[in-house]
Amino acid sequence: MKPYTQIGVVIRDAGSAIVTVNHSRNEDCVVTGIETLPYNPEALAERVADLDESASKDSQFVIDGDSLGNALWKILGPDPVKDKQRFRLYAERGLVRQALVDSLVVAMARDGLHFKSRIPAQAVMNKALLSYKRTVREDGEVGTELVVALCLAVLPRVRPIRYTAFLA
Repeated sequence: MKPYTQIGVVIRDAGSAIVTVNHSRNEDCVVTGIETLPYNPEALAERVADLDESASKDSQFVIDGDSLGNALWKILGPDPVKDKQRFRLYAERGLVRQALVDSLVVAMARDGLHFKSRIPAQAVMNKALLSYKRTVREDGEVGTELVVALCLAVLPRVRPIRYTAFLA
C-alpha cells in the first residue's frame, strides 16, 4: 500500500482533538500533529476545513461519530459521493469500538508508532496514553478525546468497495 496521511477528529463536551498520522509502506505510523481544542463545534469545523485545504490529496479525515461527532459531521457537510475518499464517519458504538484500541495496540506492539520530534502537545498525549482503556466495554469508552483521535488516525484505511457487475 502506498503511503498516506490520516487525520483523526474528535469532539466531546470536555473538548476536541485532531491528530495527524503519516502511514508508511511498511505500516509504520508517524504522528506529525497533535491539536487540543476547546469544545466549539463551529471552530473545530473551521479548523478541519483549513486542514482540508492544506493537507495532501491522499489525506483522509476520520471523524468520530460518538458523542458530538454526528453534529460535527453535519456541520462539515461532506458530500457522500464526492468526498467519500476524503472524509469518513466512524459510527461504531459499544463493544465494536474495540477495533479503535486494537489498531493502537498493534502499532505499539510492532514498534510502529512514532512521534515526530518537538510536537508541542506531546506531553499531553503521553499523559493521555497512560490512562486509556485497552478493553472496551458496552459503553464504548476508550479514553480522552486525544487518545480516540490518535486511534482514529492510526486505523488502517478502509478502501471503498468498487462494484463489479458480472453478466451471465
